[in-house]
Amino acid sequence: MDKAEAYQGFLATPHISKHPHFMGMSCFFLPKPKKLNLCLTGLSPSLILGKRAEVFFTHSINLLENYKLLASNLQLIVNKKTLGEFDFFIEELTTKQVLHIELVYKIYLYDPNFKIEEQRWIGPNRKDTLLKKVSHLKSHQLPLALTQESKLLLKSHGIHANNLKQKVCFKAQLFIPEDKSIKPDFSSINQACIVGYYISYTKFTKEVYGEFQFYSPKKSIWFTPPLAEHKTWLNFEQINLQVEKFILAKKSVLLWVKKSKHCYTRLFVVWW
Repeated sequence: MDKAEAYQGFLATPHISKHPHFMGMSCFFLPKPKKLNLCLTGLSPSLILGKRAEVFFTHSINLLENYKLLASNLQLIVNKKTLGEFDFFIEELTTKQVLHIELVYKIYLYDPNFKIEEQRWIGPNRKDTLLKKVSHLKSHQLPLALTQESKLLLKSHGIHANNLKQKVCFKAQLFIPEDKSIKPDFSSINQACIVGYYISYTKFTKEVYGEFQFYSPKKSIWFTPPLAEHKTWLNFEQINLQVEKFILAKKSVLLWVKKSKHCYTRLFVVWW
């Protein structure tokens, strides 16, 4: 059941921008298939979040009538050295347009302590940033597909680089500080991506959270909103034992918080 829920969560995750272009990149908005097939294959338990998103994207493209998957996860290897990997090449059947699509599925937290707005969206453990990801796409991943070596690789798969448009499918879950006085700039960011809040561990106290129930989902179902009644919910003392282990290891932890029978929220407790 987790696979089906995670796939539906992936589909429901908004794109990071509503606009045709985002930070200098052309956007691809993945349509929701009219008929959902929830029987998914290729989902190993060890797959990381980004790779699971690729399986879900592939599954969606195969269900859409107007698109044909031409190739995926193509590795560019020159002189036994891997220069990069391309996510997807698909054909838009009505226009015969071939698209090179890089898929991004990210979870970012808004840290207002950075001076520049674009630097403020960071990964839960501060190892990743929105700015770093966009820079890599624009300076490496997208231009690499247009090199002579890549053209030869694509030609071997029946894809002609001259008839190629490049787009990025960028889905994101965004978390903001619980302090409601801190307001991100949503001029380019899709506000619908906000799915929860985050707090430092020092603020995760029994006085504030003692009346609620909690569940710590494994990363493979981080796509899923916290509405699964069949989960085993823990009280504050029980969940705090788990949270403390993450914090000591300098790892932020995602919690589903059950405030009442019909009220759930997502909360990151961060170590920093």
